[in-house]
Amino acid sequence: MMNFRLILLVATTISLSACGNEEYPMPAAQAASSLASLGYSPLLATLPAALGKVQVSFESLPDGQSVQWSFRRGRDDLGKIIVSVEPSGEAASSVKVDYVEGEDHGGGTAGRLRKQLQVNLRPLFVEAVDSTLDGRPFDEAVRAKVDAALTEGLGPTMFSGVDSSLEDEVARRDKNSADSASRRANSRQAPPPA
Repeated sequence: MMNFRLILLVATTISLSACGNEEYPMPAAQAASSLASLGYSPLLATLPAALGKVQVSFESLPDGQSVQWSFRRGRDDLGKIIVSVEPSGEAASSVKVDYVEGEDHGGGTAGRLRKQLQVNLRPLFVEAVDSTLDGRPFDEAVRAKVDAALTEGLGPTMFSGVDSSLEDEVARRDKNSADSASRRANSRQAPPPA
């Protein structure tokens, strides 16, 4: 059952990420205006719980035809999801949803988060764009799939910060204990003052 779910999820993700440009029967200016309102939409206002420490910001880009969501965790630039609109004739638009990887500050948790943003979170934004431009309700089943995929994909990552903090604390205490023991040993070896 678990393998079937995983295969179904991978197939859905591949089909969503392979969709490339999507055509909509509205002028590019209207599509761009609709997308500009997505940054304040309840559809994307809160990230799934598995991404609790990821900060997201939204902006319309200066070209007037693109919007982007930027993702950060601490000092790590995780990446961006950029939605671009191009005219496809006078009465239609071609819309593309891209993931752009952030600057690399190393692997670890940031690397795993980047992978999840690209593979598992992107379909949430594709559905938000598609439902908005098609004028239909957001498919909550997509959100449920994204939540499940992120929880499964980030399970070990959610606690890795705790693990590394504990490891750092243990190492610090070990060093302090060793330093204390060394000072005690040195004070026993020194001759008594006369």
